[in-house]
Amino acid sequence: MTEYTFKVRLSGISKLDCFKEATKDELKVLLAIASVEGASITAENIAKALDVSIARVKAAVALFEECGVLVGRGALPLAKVEYEFEPDEKDIKKTSIETSEAMRDGNLYDMNMDMERIFEKTLALRETERITSLYSDKGLSPAYIVALAEFLKSVKQTLTVEGMYREATRLVDKGITKLEELEIYIKEKSEEIAGEAEMRRLFGIYGRTVTPSERKYFKRWLHEFAFGTVIIKEAYDITVNATSQRSLPYMDSILTEWHSAGCKTVEECRARVEIKKHENAKKVKNNSQKSRKTVEAETPKYADFNSEDALMSALERSYGDE
Repeated sequence: MTEYTFKVRLSGISKLDCFKEATKDELKVLLAIASVEGASITAENIAKALDVSIARVKAAVALFEECGVLVGRGALPLAKVEYEFEPDEKDIKKTSIETSEAMRDGNLYDMNMDMERIFEKTLALRETERITSLYSDKGLSPAYIVALAEFLKSVKQTLTVEGMYREATRLVDKGITKLEELEIYIKEKSEEIAGEAEMRRLFGIYGRTVTPSERKYFKRWLHEFAFGTVIIKEAYDITVNATSQRSLPYMDSILTEWHSAGCKTVEECRARVEIKKHENAKKVKNNSQKSRKTVEAETPKYADFNSEDALMSALERSYGDE
């Protein structure tokens, strides 16, 4: 039983994407490690205390190390910590037998060949077991598993079997369990990724991740409003000319108004801008006329003023009948 010591790095907590990926069990593992920070712990003890599998503990450690939230102490490289959490010998024999039996299924054999092609390596037994469990435990079809791996390989710089397993688990938790449902998800996700890349170029976002607030606006414009980047660029230009800065809330107000007006093309959006200019000019003119009338109504009229009569009245008030 190998013992390890971990340090929870609080600065890593700001990486919200890490926690969006994490499952409930993985978060429980992080809390368990945080509660004994500085003391030696074992994967077996954590699994027993939380009533979760050792595999789940390994997945949690790998996830939070990758995010930089967990930092291991000791001579071993951090990347090897996951592999040092060895399951019980009985579990190894059991899973090996189950995997061998499952691989007799022709579809699973073909799936394994496809996975080795995607990952560009010969998979270790533990990796094959992990992938096979998506079929045997999660009920996912081989075609689903291969399609998911190919999609993740296309959008991630580095892809691991553990990372693919976490993503598959997340999709199952969301109710995406059929190949047809996965294909719809992949299509929507691909469009979202392409749209976000366009937004990055438009706003000059390089060398950092998109913030949750930025992503919220981008999704709203691209998917809820279904605007293309040409229309968004038009709103961007108007915003910069009006405010001299890249104000997302200002842009959002413009795009929301266009969406409410039913604009579908950039020409319709420009026509809407002209209509709004005309409406605003009319309002300004009406307000100006109202103000002028108010001033005129409150101003005393001197057109019929007779200075001689006024003087005589003043003298009478002062001297009476004298």
